[in-house]
Amino acid sequence: RRLADQVAVALTNSRAIESRVRAQVELVGAVDAKHQAEERADVLQAANQSLEAKKERLRQQQSAMLALVKDRTVYEGSLGETARQVTATAAQALTVERASIWIFAAPARALYCLDSYERSLDRHSPEDKLTRTLYPHYFDALERESLLVAAQAEQDEHFKELATGVLAPRLVTSRLDAPFKTNGELTGVVSFEHVGPPRDWALDEQQFAQALANFMTLVLEATRRGEAEQALAMAKNAAEEATKAKAEFLANMSHEIRTPMNGVIGMTEILARTPLSETQRHYVETIHSSGDTLLTLINDILDFSKIEAGKLDIETTAFDLREVVERTAEQLAERAQRKGLQLLVLYESSVPTAVLGDPTRIRQILTNLMSNAIKFTQQGDVSLRVTVDRPQSGDTGPPTITLAVSDTGSGISPEGQAKLFQSFSQVDGSSTRVHGGTGLGLSICKQLSELMGGTIGVQSLIGQGSTFWVTLPFPLQSGSGALHAPDPLLASLRVCAAVSHPPTRDLLTRYLSNWGLTCRMAGTGAEFLEQVMDELATEGGQVIALVDETFTDMTDIQLLHALASDSVFASVGILRLVSFIRRADVEQEPLFGHMPFVTKPLRYEALYLALQSFLDSPQVVVPQPSPSPARSPRVTGRILVAEDNPVNQEIALLMLESLGCTATIAQTGQEVLDTAQKTRYDLILMDCQMPVMDGFEATRRIRDWEAVIGNGHSHHPIPIIALTAHASPEDREHCLATGMNDYLSKPFTREGLQQMLLSWLQPGPMAQRAGQIQVEKASREAATTLVEASAAIDRQAWSSIT
Repeated sequence: RRLADQVAVALTNSRAIESRVRAQVELVGAVDAKHQAEERADVLQAANQSLEAKKERLRQQQSAMLALVKDRTVYEGSLGETARQVTATAAQALTVERASIWIFAAPARALYCLDSYERSLDRHSPEDKLTRTLYPHYFDALERESLLVAAQAEQDEHFKELATGVLAPRLVTSRLDAPFKTNGELTGVVSFEHVGPPRDWALDEQQFAQALANFMTLVLEATRRGEAEQALAMAKNAAEEATKAKAEFLANMSHEIRTPMNGVIGMTEILARTPLSETQRHYVETIHSSGDTLLTLINDILDFSKIEAGKLDIETTAFDLREVVERTAEQLAERAQRKGLQLLVLYESSVPTAVLGDPTRIRQILTNLMSNAIKFTQQGDVSLRVTVDRPQSGDTGPPTITLAVSDTGSGISPEGQAKLFQSFSQVDGSSTRVHGGTGLGLSICKQLSELMGGTIGVQSLIGQGSTFWVTLPFPLQSGSGALHAPDPLLASLRVCAAVSHPPTRDLLTRYLSNWGLTCRMAGTGAEFLEQVMDELATEGGQVIALVDETFTDMTDIQLLHALASDSVFASVGILRLVSFIRRADVEQEPLFGHMPFVTKPLRYEALYLALQSFLDSPQVVVPQPSPSPARSPRVTGRILVAEDNPVNQEIALLMLESLGCTATIAQTGQEVLDTAQKTRYDLILMDCQMPVMDGFEATRRIRDWEAVIGNGHSHHPIPIIALTAHASPEDREHCLATGMNDYLSKPFTREGLQQMLLSWLQPGPMAQRAGQIQVEKASREAATTLVEASAAIDRQAWSSIT
């Protein structure tokens, strides 16, 4: 029992001990758990603090990037100002001692510091350049890597070259570099330097550095693009200023040249209307021709300038293309015929005549092409052929018309053809060339044809002549049709023609066949007389004899004598074909000057009317196609001439006298204003450039004065015609805008002045103006003084002008 009690006690004690042990174990476990919990809490707290720090860094970095993106200085300022903004913002965001931005210059193989910012001193300062020669491994790393990260910068393989010269003097321990590149090529680098204990650069910090590098790439590209745009704008402004200066120079040059040219051409034109010997007339015509040539050169230069500046406008107006073509050829006929050349115009019957376009520019192109053909052809023919290429069925576009100028000159080599239409270029540009010129004519023709939607070209062979052609679209006028259909009455005529020149014979045949006429052609006088006899022996309509100028067996005068001396030919209607340069001589022939004639080159309308006149009477004299030298309509009126140039004053006075007007001279704009307010004038010729007050201001003041006195009075505005040596559309617009009514460019001709006066004044009766018109006393005294000051001129010779 005692043993049992002892066992019981022992068990009890054992349980107690176990309970205490368990309690101790539980106590120890609780303590351990508490320690573990505390450790975990510390870890979590540290992690949370790290997370908060990272969040704060990210917030600062995002705030910094947002501030840079929103800052207008970054985009509108200079690259240096942008760099200062970026370095300061980045240094604060990363809390580093120094932030800097460097630009790589490939030619110099060096990095140049745009800006370096020290945060502790809040100071921006420049740094010395870094060259590839001194730091080759560092430069290789920049070109190769996207980031250079070093906690121990002096020991890092990328930065150890910088340790002695760059890092140690500034106590830099850690460094972070972010290169920025364009198209894979190094452009620059953003660099961050830490002073103090070594710093492990966080991933977000590295990403921020890289974001700044990308930002600098965009900034640099934008800056360079802006600089390029600025340079382009400056270049554009400079070009515009140069163009403006050039235009002003050309305008002033035009004025300075045209003013004396007005004296040269005007005086020679006036002189040509006085009694002169043949030698004197030859001299005057030579001076006048030379003046016209110089004026053509000036116009070429001005046209080229306007085309180059894009200021030459193409008009669209209704006109008769055949009339423009034939009149242009007629204007050049004298030049061709004096060289012994035959000039012809062949206008195909299928080509429309009533078209829309710019007749002035068409005439300019044709004049240039035909003048060149005449200049470079020594013998033979120059012809202008007009054909049409009508639209295909279903094509609603306008017909395309080709105007081709052919000559029998020496031809042009392929090398010469290649540079024909280039500006300032000639086939023979040597100092020994036979023919002169600016080399602008064909270039202007090319550009004009392109402005009108056409093309221009040349076909030529050495020794076989050349053909220059221009093809242009011509819209038709509404209701346009053929000029002349076959005429039943005209078809009753039987025509015999004595023409030795084959192309002229072909042209006549074509024209006559258009009107339903047949024609017997003869190349000699004897053959012609035989043909006329045959036609007279045959019953039918009126026999018409067309007589050209020269034949192999006789002259035209001998042939006309043969027709006139035999009564058999009394019923024959005779129409002569006369060269343009012989028209005045033919009219003065004592025996045959009364006979009707048409001039060559033959004009379609003139020939038609001449033949039509024979339907009533074979002896009707056909009116001349060119202006008659007889009296032209005179105009009455009191004219105030505002002109400060003495020679031009005299020219204006003499021309106005000959036209039937009374003229007064005013030498300044102020004098014009004062005179116009005292005396009523029918018209004012207003020079634009005058001393004291120019013509524009004088016109404005006259219009203001008229507006005041016009209230309650029947006072009509005085027509004011601008006289200016400037020659651009802008000048005309300026004249009209200031109140002028019309525009007359210097140098002007008597006919041009007459047409202008007829536009604004009524023609006066010849009987009323038969005597010489006297100029007002003051004007006459001024003119006399001017004449004495200039070259002496025979006043009686001037008085003979009618």
